[in-house]
Amino acid sequence: MPEYLAPGVYVEEIPSGTRPIESVATALPVFIGYTETARGAQGEDLTGRAVEITSMQDYQARFGKAPIHPVTLTVEKRIDARGRLLDVEVDWPRRRSVPRHFMNYALQLYFRNGGGRCLIYSLGRYGRARADDFRAALTALEKVEGPTLLVLPDAVKLDDADYAAVLKAALDACAKTRDRFTIAEVPGAVPGGNDDLAAVEAGFRDRLTGRGRRWQFGAAYFPYLESRLPLRTVEAQVTLKRFDVVTVAKDGRERRRQRAGAAGRRLNDRRLALAQREPEVYSALRRFLGRAYAILPPSGAVAGLYVRTDATRGVWKAPAGADALAGVGGPAVAVGDSFQDALNVDPAGGKSVNAIRKAAGRGTLVWGARTLAGNDNEYRYVNVRRFFIFLEQSIDRGTQWAVFEPNGPATWARVKVAIETFLYGLWRQGAFQGAKPEEAFTVAVGLGETMTRDDVLKGRLVVQVGVAPLRPAEFVILRFTHKVRAP
Repeated sequence: MPEYLAPGVYVEEIPSGTRPIESVATALPVFIGYTETARGAQGEDLTGRAVEITSMQDYQARFGKAPIHPVTLTVEKRIDARGRLLDVEVDWPRRRSVPRHFMNYALQLYFRNGGGRCLIYSLGRYGRARADDFRAALTALEKVEGPTLLVLPDAVKLDDADYAAVLKAALDACAKTRDRFTIAEVPGAVPGGNDDLAAVEAGFRDRLTGRGRRWQFGAAYFPYLESRLPLRTVEAQVTLKRFDVVTVAKDGRERRRQRAGAAGRRLNDRRLALAQREPEVYSALRRFLGRAYAILPPSGAVAGLYVRTDATRGVWKAPAGADALAGVGGPAVAVGDSFQDALNVDPAGGKSVNAIRKAAGRGTLVWGARTLAGNDNEYRYVNVRRFFIFLEQSIDRGTQWAVFEPNGPATWARVKVAIETFLYGLWRQGAFQGAKPEEAFTVAVGLGETMTRDDVLKGRLVVQVGVAPLRPAEFVILRFTHKVRAP
């Protein structure tokens, strides 16, 4: 104690003896896929490295733009009997195409939906997707600290069997590190693809075989999204499949003919010269291309929703329901109630799939919050699994100081107080069920309570933590063990 010699008031700061537990980050996605380039500011190769970015401009400066997409269109020009223009209609020949690669578009949807800081893991330049590229990336990322979400938008370019293998590898990586969660999608969930229950069963669920805890660590979403992001294309990649001229007589009869030499031509073809010879048609084509929106897998937008929900409500809130997806016109496949019933509950395999639906006056909503372990009583819900990842990581890191402390009552008391204080703060934020703290969580540590004398002699400090998550409504017991130096 210091010696005081003069009269006066003296202030002393006395350490509490308890080290607070800090909350770990919950929403740092790592996007894995192919990019136009991968170069740093000094020209260094960024392929195969986890690179942090904070904006779309940051992404494009290092990884480039979306691939140039070939587009095929039909044109119908309607004129009256005197040759005066009535209107011009531009359309897709059959159905709209999806981009060749998705990384750039996924990042655009991510930032539009509330995403912020994230990591990019480039598998290399645009080309054929290979399952081995994704598996190697997942193995490398196991050694990288920080990511809490895995997003693999380009993996859907693999065939169904390879996609299922990559998804299982991602889930296994999450179960191994226990600090991350996979956001997946049903591949090919567009009209004419995996667009009904039979196709989802055959192309997705039936391929996710095997048992284990891996299924708790990921969620899948259906279908693809009709975005409001124009496809990146150039006139040299725009082909006219048909160019019909329809003459409408005064009595309403129509005569259709093809414009000579137009079918099969590129928009920039000098022999076509639409900008000079058909300026109205050329303008209509340019307007259409400005609204030729990409159809995209939903994982980029959903990742942004996760980040936004964590920031505004907390990781314990399910990332679904009220918040509409931004930059989205609607789901590519309509999901009705009976279809969603079958997606949400899979009695045989438990592979729940979360539907994305359009609600009148509310926009496009994620209308499901189940993990792929849909029949698991404890970790059926996305928010519960991610909340426990958050709790485990926060408490584990926040109590590392105890590793070399004497394994006795004083250390046990400090550990218990630290964990109880941390959980009490979460309870105050509404993270648990229970009107009182004792109804929301329990912390136990001590000889004869969580440890035997043999545990103490072997340097084991065992803490038992029980919490009542918002879903489901029962306690799930976590056991934390630190090896400590025996007293």
